[in-house]
Amino acid sequence: MTIREFFLERRKAETPVFMKVLNAIPKDQVGYKPADPSPSTEQLVWTLAGELKACLDVIAEGKAEWKFLPPPPLDEMISLYERWSNELAEAVSKMD
Repeated sequence: MTIREFFLERRKAETPVFMKVLNAIPKDQVGYKPADPSPSTEQLVWTLAGELKACLDVIAEGKAEWKFLPPPPLDEMISLYERWSNELAEAVSKMD
C-alpha cells in the first residue's frame, strides 16, 4: 500500500466519524473551553477546516498561507470542513 492509498483509506474511514462529532456540537456551546488557556470549540472546528483548505492550496498553488479569518457560524464551518475534506480526497486521488 502506498502512502497515498493509506491516506485515502484513512480519510474515507475518518471523515464520517469527524462529521458525526462536529454535527453533535451544540450550537449554543461553541464558546466552550475546558480550561482558560484552551481554544474554544469554535476555534478548534475552524482550525480543522482551515487545515484542509491549506492542504488544498498546496495542491493547487504549491503553497499555503495561513490567514486568520473570523469563524463563520457553526453550520457553515461544518459544511466547509466536509466540502474541503471531500475535495482534498478527490485531489489526492488524482495525484501520481
